[in-house]
Amino acid sequence: MAEFSTSAASCCISLTYAPRDDLADKVLQPRHFQLFIKMLRRAGHKVRYLVAGEYGELKGRAHFHALLFFEHIQPLPEGVTPPEFGSADAPFCREIPFKRMVHIREWPHGHISVDWSASERSARYVCKYLLSDDKNNAWFSLSKKPPLGAAWFAQKAASAVEYGVLPSSFEYLPPGGSKDRPYLMTGATRRDYMNAITINPARRVSMGEWVQKSFDKYERERFIDICAACPPEHVMARMAENCAERALSLSKVQARLLYENYLMDNSDFSSDVAAAIFGIENNDKAFEAFYRANPEHLRSFVASALAKQAVAAD
Repeated sequence: MAEFSTSAASCCISLTYAPRDDLADKVLQPRHFQLFIKMLRRAGHKVRYLVAGEYGELKGRAHFHALLFFEHIQPLPEGVTPPEFGSADAPFCREIPFKRMVHIREWPHGHISVDWSASERSARYVCKYLLSDDKNNAWFSLSKKPPLGAAWFAQKAASAVEYGVLPSSFEYLPPGGSKDRPYLMTGATRRDYMNAITINPARRVSMGEWVQKSFDKYERERFIDICAACPPEHVMARMAENCAERALSLSKVQARLLYENYLMDNSDFSSDVAAAIFGIENNDKAFEAFYRANPEHLRSFVASALAKQAVAAD
């Protein structure tokens, strides 16, 4: 439905096979549909698709049902007549009669039928095999780069950015959809939508828990992509810089040990004074092993700190 709303034209097309010797009418041939799309694009049509290949219930004949979304349909050349049943020379065009069996040169395997009033009902019809009991006897494919509906979701994300709104969930109502049947944004569509709204970690605190988890996932993916694009030596150098920036100074280590070993039991030397002397917070992590193994360093440091406190008091 989202792709319908941003397409210049859409249709639901059925592609069938005539009886043949190579059993293509008995066994699904996804390659035939892929060549059909390639020929449409070669003819100048800008088209995206969603297709399901399946077998007929009565005779088990292979056929395809597809939704075609056109950004542009190449006009019928001057002097060329629209496709007719029995004539395979005419190209695909907007003038194909509504729901009439015709032959076109882009599909030489049999006849086609086109419904130009594609809707949500058409989409459900094409996808109905997903709900069947035997999914192994069908084939499904769709345009993925970008995902179907990408243009509509980009517009939706732009509106959210304009009004400074963050999503509270990933449920949405597509154009023409029923309010009683919301859809759920998933996969690449959710990723692109979220990235289009914000990649700023500072806004994470304003997100719901569900949205936060997705944001964290995409942030990790962005970091991995950045690392993959950089030479390994640059990545290692940057990691070394980060470690150096986060390393605790000697004064932080000493202050932490001072607080744990002396200040908590000495009301005369408060933690606020320690913070003022060393310019740090009391809850910083410290490398305690060195000072616990060398108590003389701690004793000399406490004596120095007490002397500073006495001078400050005078």
